[in-house]
Amino acid sequence: MAAQLRATGPGVMHVAWGVDGIDQLFNDLKAAGNEMRGDAPSASPFGYKTASIETSSSHGVYFQLAEGEHS
Repeated sequence: MAAQLRATGPGVMHVAWGVDGIDQLFNDLKAAGNEMRGDAPSASPFGYKTASIETSSSHGVYFQLAEGEHS
């Protein structure tokens, strides 16, 4: 985060949404031409699934989707 602040200055760095159906959303986003991080959603250390859109497809903002319960 510090490196990004030095490079780009203050601004939005991370936006996350809680969603249902993350596997289908991942595939839909990829099919629509978005570059996604990884080949499928991944499991967080806290037990919920996450999917991230690469910043090259999101004007430099880190967009993340999350599904499931967390601690």
